[in-house]
Amino acid sequence: MSIVKGKSSISTFISLLVLGAGFFLLAVYLTLSYGYQKAQFRQSSENRLNFIGPRIIQVTQQLITLDARDGLDQEMQSMQKLPGVGLIAIVDQNNKILYSTDTSLRGQSLDSTDLAIAADLIAKPEDGINQTVYQRGALQQMLGVFGYSKPDARSSNISHLVISLNMQRTYQSLRLALLSQALIIGLLLIVVASIVWYLLQRVVIKPLQEIIATTRAIAEGDFTVRSHLSVNNELGEISATLDSLAQSSLEQVDAQNTQRRLSQVVNSMVDEVIVCDAETFEVINTNKAAQTNLRYSDAELVGMKPWQFVENHSYASMSNFLDPLLDGLIDHISCESLHIRKDGTTYPVRASMQYMEHQTPPVLVAISQDLSELRTQELHAQLCERAMDAVSEGIIITDAGQSTRTMVYVNQAVCDMSGFSLDELLGKSTQMLRTSNGNQIAFSKIADAIKKAESIEVQIDALKKDGSAYVTEVSMSPVFNTLGELTNYIGIHRDVTQKLLTEEKLNQAQKIKAIGHLSGGVAHDFNNLLSVIVGNLELLKTGALDKAQLARIEGAEVAAHMGAHLTRRLLSFASQQKLAPIVTNVNDHVRNAAALLAPTIGETITLTENLATDLWSTLSDPGEVETAVINLTINARDAMSQGGTITFITANITLDAQSMDGALDIEPGEYVRLCVMDNGPGISEAVKARIFEPFFTTKQDSEGSGLGLASVFGFAKQSGGCVEVSSSVGEGTVVSIYLPRHLSEDAGLHKSPGTLDEPYHSFSDSTVLVVEDKAMVRELTVHQLQSLGFTTLEVENGVKAIELLESGVEVSIVFSDIIMPGGMDGYDVAQWVKENRPQCRMLLTSGFNGPADWQEGNTEVTDLHVLQKPYRLDDLRNALHETLK
Repeated sequence: MSIVKGKSSISTFISLLVLGAGFFLLAVYLTLSYGYQKAQFRQSSENRLNFIGPRIIQVTQQLITLDARDGLDQEMQSMQKLPGVGLIAIVDQNNKILYSTDTSLRGQSLDSTDLAIAADLIAKPEDGINQTVYQRGALQQMLGVFGYSKPDARSSNISHLVISLNMQRTYQSLRLALLSQALIIGLLLIVVASIVWYLLQRVVIKPLQEIIATTRAIAEGDFTVRSHLSVNNELGEISATLDSLAQSSLEQVDAQNTQRRLSQVVNSMVDEVIVCDAETFEVINTNKAAQTNLRYSDAELVGMKPWQFVENHSYASMSNFLDPLLDGLIDHISCESLHIRKDGTTYPVRASMQYMEHQTPPVLVAISQDLSELRTQELHAQLCERAMDAVSEGIIITDAGQSTRTMVYVNQAVCDMSGFSLDELLGKSTQMLRTSNGNQIAFSKIADAIKKAESIEVQIDALKKDGSAYVTEVSMSPVFNTLGELTNYIGIHRDVTQKLLTEEKLNQAQKIKAIGHLSGGVAHDFNNLLSVIVGNLELLKTGALDKAQLARIEGAEVAAHMGAHLTRRLLSFASQQKLAPIVTNVNDHVRNAAALLAPTIGETITLTENLATDLWSTLSDPGEVETAVINLTINARDAMSQGGTITFITANITLDAQSMDGALDIEPGEYVRLCVMDNGPGISEAVKARIFEPFFTTKQDSEGSGLGLASVFGFAKQSGGCVEVSSSVGEGTVVSIYLPRHLSEDAGLHKSPGTLDEPYHSFSDSTVLVVEDKAMVRELTVHQLQSLGFTTLEVENGVKAIELLESGVEVSIVFSDIIMPGGMDGYDVAQWVKENRPQCRMLLTSGFNGPADWQEGNTEVTDLHVLQKPYRLDDLRNALHETLK
């Protein structure tokens, strides 16, 4: 814009402003004056109505009373001529117009005329009999309603007098008068505005031209320019100010550059910077970090209050919090809080606030650091620590820079494992957890791994706080920092004490199992040999020549039967002894065994009982129960050379996985426990490790076979239980047999196939096929069968037996050994017979005594009679008779 245009526009603007202000004041004056005069006129009209209304009431009531209708009409016509009077009407109680200055309205309802508003006044008698109202709008009339009082009989139907005054003509004359005044004043205002315009041109515009030129030069960087105005007014002061402005402009430019650089630094900070008014707490400035973190623009943040984006704060709480800072008691405040983003989410910050009272206005500056990433790292660290405390393995981290390997971290598992608390372990050497003996090889390996900074796994004998020892497997690895420098070692510790004990028990069980298989095999072969011996001895007895020969044969028979008894004990240990379990109460058989033992146990031994009165039933072989008690009692007696006490104890016991803790080789459940306890010298750990091995004994060679405890072990295992030995040297011994509880009470004895309940059949018309792989046994068996009157056929294996049967030969009974070479055992033969020759009977025999050698057989034929080797001729006769029934 040019200077001329500036001059013209300023002077014109001010002149028009003066003129506009004058016209505005004129309009205000006219409006107020018009309103005031209208109000005065309405008041005078209302007073006029209140004056003439009662008089018209009085005149019209007299005329109505005199029944002077013509006079009343004349009076109405004369009243209409009064100045400003519009309509006058007399209405009855139903608002029907009886008399009116406008005769055309007579008989009409008041509601249908311009006087309708009067009906509303008449309907409100509580407002008084005489009322006036101003009706605006197109009618612009003043209404007066006056009631007739005490009407006589002639005027009883009249009710009210309604008078209207016309205000329009009066208002029109009032407006014309005010318009004349407005024209005169408007002309005067135009004259005044012209004078103002002229004065502005002379006094203001010309000096402003010089000031504008000077200002433009300064704006262009010419700080030597001067305005040269000497007038003694405000424009002169402006000119002087321009001179000083030119002098200080360079300094201001330098200050602005400095401030700009500072602003850039603040805006580029990663921490939030928020500046607030110290009085109102309104935000004045923010940097980019604050805008980014809070997700508000700068325009949105400016004017906000801190409690709008700081959680759990209000004006009152913020004031109380900042009072010490604002009062100068402290120079800054540091705290942690939560900032609220625009979307409502929060994030943690650490804020530092300072009060700058010398600023204008005084401000509070808050610098806040976003702690989100730090909190995430802390949570991750806490999670890692909780996770390491949750694992069952112990974790120890040591300082690699110290030769003593000081512990800098241990998890809870280490504390639980060792019995030491966290405070007792941290800062201490790992040597406090190790025993001094038995670790030299492990220590040497660890030292070598440390030198090479390698991982290693070793087994160490460790020491608990209470002095007890335990075995731990340690997996140790080096830890390097980001520069590849060795800083720590981490060790994973596993308490393997129980694991080693379990492995030892498993190894012992496997060892016993292997010995059992070996013993069972030996017993099987020995039974075959005994079968030949016993059978031939029986045949020799029938042809003995004299008593001496018979005595020698009978002596050989006794020896053979002792050998058979020995094999039965071996088979019992190998869980291959055939049992005859019945539902039984163990207490009964403990008492039976005690009664047998009492006379022979010896005078130095005392037998006592502590038997449960409510003992559960078991499904077990009562003979084996008594034999087990006798064997254990004899072992206890032999161990107590100086005498002592042996106690028989029975009890009900319920075992769960937690209470067993792997100590017993049985399933959790309900058991009857039978204990034989002595107060003898006890058993060493070395002896306990081999105590169930067959033929192992601590007695003299001539005093024991070493099969007593082995047979007890086999009986318990075969009955679904186990045996536990608790003993220490000098503290006596307790041998406990666990037998499963039996809930059903209807089980009976398993009848032996050799029991004869009926007379013998005649065998002369029966043919027996003998299937036996051992030639000596087969030859003897054929001879025995023929002596019983049978016709016999013989083959050496199952394959040939089936080939013979397929040929159609007549066979009454197939008498087969169970275990045979050639890929087909006795059960395979029995299955084939059942499917292809169902009319043919089947009898099995075996050197084994129980179902262990039948486990691989066909389950459909395992209910067949099995005659145990060695057997007598009578046993064979009874079994054949039972088979043919």
